[in-house]
Amino acid sequence: HSDRPASLDNLACDLVYRFEQWGVPSDLDEAIKLHRDVLLLHPPSHSGRSGSLNNLASGLRNRFYQWGIPSDL
Repeated sequence: HSDRPASLDNLACDLVYRFEQWGVPSDLDEAIKLHRDVLLLHPPSHSGRSGSLNNLASGLRNRFYQWGIPSDL
């Protein structure tokens, strides 16, 4: 469906917000997974790809700050 990338992105952003409020680690992990899924749906030429990359980077940065996982950098 053509709205799938936007729907996944919105869900991922909501999970990040919920993580920030409640601190449940699985919310952040799921958000990162969804952001990666969105990138698979956005080819390099897609106008929304840069926003998706930014969202993924923010999620990875948040997870690194929380748990110090070097591979998130």
